[in-house]
Amino acid sequence: MALISLQKSRARAFSLLLENEKSAGKMTIPDDNAGIMRSYLTELANNITKQKKLLDYYARRVSGRKIPLIKKEILIALRFGFYFLLFDREMPEYAAVNESAALLKNKKERGFLNAVLRKYIRDRKKYDPPPDNMAVRFSHPEWFVRFAVDRFGPEKALSIFEADNSVPPVWLRLNFLKFGHEEAEKALKEENIVFEKDKDIGFLYKTYKTRGFLREKFFKEGAFYVQDKSAVLPALYLSRFEGDEVLDICSAPGGKATLTAQLLKGKGRVICIDRTAEKARLIGQNAERMGLNNIEIVQCDFLNKCDRIESKLYGKILVDAPCSNTGAWRKRPEARWLFTPVKFREITAVQKEILKKALSLLAKNGVLVYSTCSVLDIENGDVVRDVLKGINDLELIYEKLTLQETDGPEGGYFAALRRR
Repeated sequence: MALISLQKSRARAFSLLLENEKSAGKMTIPDDNAGIMRSYLTELANNITKQKKLLDYYARRVSGRKIPLIKKEILIALRFGFYFLLFDREMPEYAAVNESAALLKNKKERGFLNAVLRKYIRDRKKYDPPPDNMAVRFSHPEWFVRFAVDRFGPEKALSIFEADNSVPPVWLRLNFLKFGHEEAEKALKEENIVFEKDKDIGFLYKTYKTRGFLREKFFKEGAFYVQDKSAVLPALYLSRFEGDEVLDICSAPGGKATLTAQLLKGKGRVICIDRTAEKARLIGQNAERMGLNNIEIVQCDFLNKCDRIESKLYGKILVDAPCSNTGAWRKRPEARWLFTPVKFREITAVQKEILKKALSLLAKNGVLVYSTCSVLDIENGDVVRDVLKGINDLELIYEKLTLQETDGPEGGYFAALRRR
């Protein structure tokens, strides 16, 4: 049964990656996978996507064909084969070839794949990428490698690449309005979940295997919210300032909003803004699950017309701007191949527009926190400083860049602005 489940999982991962290759969109793994080992499916699809540049390097080098000339079905199967041979230490070489070939229906295609993988097995070292080609070795876009090395230095850049390719921890944020630490930790232990309490933020727990816990009654009753440590920091910083009303812009799915509502001890009001009915629904579901009644949801296009929130000024504002996701590539591996420098002008223009309008709603002595899940200066400090030019009654009072770490948080940035 286990072998059949593994084979079904690989076949499903193959279909997902093929579909994603053709659509060049966000990769979503559906819940309706009968007979599928979901954790293995997710891990396999994500890891092959992370290593796509390296795997394609071997596919091109060993086959002698340029990537655009390789049929997509064969290319995806070759990625599976090279992934098994390079990273799956438990799978024998013959099984790596056979399991990859089994993904293809055409006999001639299977023969081609078989020949390419066996050619590699015969002389592995011959095809290894040059040691100085960090983009291929660590499977990252060349532009990002150049940025990281120039901005942070080779050693720190290397740690970023390794973190991006690592297994991300799961951060469980305790809903301390409903459950105490002792009760929550007891529930985790009863499910045999190994966890570590964060040394900086007492209501955060780090784990790697939730073992279906996210579908258990205790979780459904609102004990935890899954939220990375770096995503907690902006709302936590804003909570230092007085005021029981917070405007949360680009709020979905509601992570920062529900944390802010908790930090207000269930009192006051968190007004959540997002564009679509689907995003508004997600915020509502999370607020309801966590038993938070101090969240108000406003569905509107913030940059066009949002009358319900434009008639007054606010003392505390959160802006979680859309971005390149360069700090969260291990959780969204397809994003590293979807975003290109060509999009910088477009995305930073939107970020500046959102920040400018949000600042127009900030009251005197009020504080606005601008955040992204990016590590790029162009989306972070550069945006903030550009918007602040010529505005005399605003000051940058704090900013923090978190770099992604293996066994640690994702990357992200936030800045706090105060109106004098």
